Amino acid sequence: MPKLLLGILFSLFSFTAIAQNPVRLDFSTESFLDKLPFDVSFDISGSLPKDLDIKGISLICVPKVPNADLNYFKSCQKSNITCYLKSEKKEFLCKDVRPLRPNTVYNFKFNIEEKKALPDQSIQVIKNIIFKALEDPRNFDSSKYKATNIAINNEIRKCFPNVRLIGELEVFSGELEDFSNTYMTVSNESNIYKDFLKNKIKNINDNLTYVLKNDLIIESFIKDGKTEKDLKINDNQLTTEKISLLREFVKEFKNLKKDNKILLNETEINYLDGVNSAIDAYLEFEIAKEKNEKIIVELKNSPLLLKEILILKIIDITGLADIDIETENSPYLTYESGIGARFSSNFNNLIRYGAVNISFYPINPKAKLDDFKLKPRLLKSLSLQVGLSKFLLSDDNPRIVPYKLFGDIERNLIFGFGFRPHRLFRINYSGVLYRLKDKNPILSNTDLKVVPYLNFSVSIPLKGISGKITGLIN
Repeated sequence: MPKLLLGILFSLFSFTAIAQNPVRLDFSTESFLDKLPFDVSFDISGSLPKDLDIKGISLICVPKVPNADLNYFKSCQKSNITCYLKSEKKEFLCKDVRPLRPNTVYNFKFNIEEKKALPDQSIQVIKNIIFKALEDPRNFDSSKYKATNIAINNEIRKCFPNVRLIGELEVFSGELEDFSNTYMTVSNESNIYKDFLKNKIKNINDNLTYVLKNDLIIESFIKDGKTEKDLKINDNQLTTEKISLLREFVKEFKNLKKDNKILLNETEINYLDGVNSAIDAYLEFEIAKEKNEKIIVELKNSPLLLKEILILKIIDITGLADIDIETENSPYLTYESGIGARFSSNFNNLIRYGAVNISFYPINPKAKLDDFKLKPRLLKSLSLQVGLSKFLLSDDNPRIVPYKLFGDIERNLIFGFGFRPHRLFRINYSGVLYRLKDKNPILSNTDLKVVPYLNFSVSIPLKGISGKITGLIN
């Protein structure tokens, strides 16, 4: 057991984690400087054109595979990835690009967003279109609403004829939605107030008409040098002078007597009271209407509408980067170096070995096994092992002869099966080939033997390994 622990410690201290460096994009040549990794999230970075005032960048990744099974490629299909501007907007970083598949071509479309100023004249035209539409709910019938949005975007396109707008500016969507809802609510309330005030004027006139049917009232009123027209409201506007006159009229004629008898009957008095009630309601809603109109003026001059929505309109610089790039090849082979131990009374020693693992599924050692479903996880965990080993504690055993597989290389052939319980480590059950001399020292013949070993190792991608495997196990 101590020897196995020694092997585990050796492997742990031999492993150095390598962080995934961001994949670089060169916008000037519209090309990636690296192949894309697979099975792991990764970052993309690059330099931005210096002549653009860029406000945002995003990318869409789509597999370029004819008749692709979208369930297989769903990790990338239609995924919209937000990128971040760095170094005074001259560099960008797209973080956590979703895992891709090996040996696959993907199309990366980068959308570069730039803000441009609309001319004051165009802003005023668009404002007029918007306010005119919002002030009448009938403008939001299907056909009229569509015509309003077309008119707005046509005006914007006049300013930027050579670029594509990101979507369309609509009165009730995106940047304008909150403003439009607020403005339309207030505008509708304003119309309600206007209708209500007209109704109260009509209510006053109707009450007066009923009372003025009494000839005695008209006669008394005319004696004061006034006419019936002085009481009626013909311009839908109740002025302070009219209010004063009506209040005085109601007060006077409610108490008008003839031969010590009240001139008006109960119904006529109720109609006069209705005049005062209508006046009170009119004044209350006129105050609300004035407040409402003040809000409308403030909204029309809102800095939010002027600066954030219309003056700065985001446009899309098309064709800046639309790149096809292939992911890394499937590395079915990985190299590992480790220590193995055998527990036996007659063959008790350690081996140090270097071996190549042949996987049944494409392997990215940086990918977490927990991210995969059961079947691909098993396939990515199992492997065949072929390599060379050296007995560490057998130098004093004259009967053991190295199995010379390659000329004079005195190393023993090792082969077996491996399993990765974790992406960083592998456990193998292997057999080591060696030759054993006859017990009779006079005889020179040897027998080919196999001894099983349990070994523990850390896997290293075969790509980039230079030199001979034997050099790594010397």
